[in-house]
Amino acid sequence: MNSDLIVATFNSPEMAQTVYDSLQAMSKSLVLGLDSAAIVARDGAGSLVAHPRPKCEPGLADVLAGLIFGIADPSRSSAPKEELDVEFLETVASAFCENSSALLFLMDPDSLGDTRELLSVLSLFPCTIHQTTVSRRSAALLRAML
Repeated sequence: MNSDLIVATFNSPEMAQTVYDSLQAMSKSLVLGLDSAAIVARDGAGSLVAHPRPKCEPGLADVLAGLIFGIADPSRSSAPKEELDVEFLETVASAFCENSSALLFLMDPDSLGDTRELLSVLSLFPCTIHQTTVSRRSAALLRAML
């Protein structure tokens, strides 16, 4: 089974953090996969910053942000980008303009996170949701880069 890569983009550099905080409060009763979440923000000058969350796997935020937004450590440039949907990457990158933010999730089928539940809750917030699937091999390569 494939993993789901979900990116929610927001029209404010602070909104992803606000939504993450709300999801964290809800997670006591819902299975939202916050262990795979990462926040990326772009300020008015266009600078990108990845903010790994405390519950996030170490480095996963940087790897995902690097693949999608081009802000990875050069030593991780051998990322499996060629295995990801190029159209998805371009769509997400174009939605991520100045003064915006994004929440990224890599939802594995064998994790406790429920993709449908996450998508349902995210739809309550003012965001654009982008979703694609990632093969087990690609997900393993992403994790191997950590």
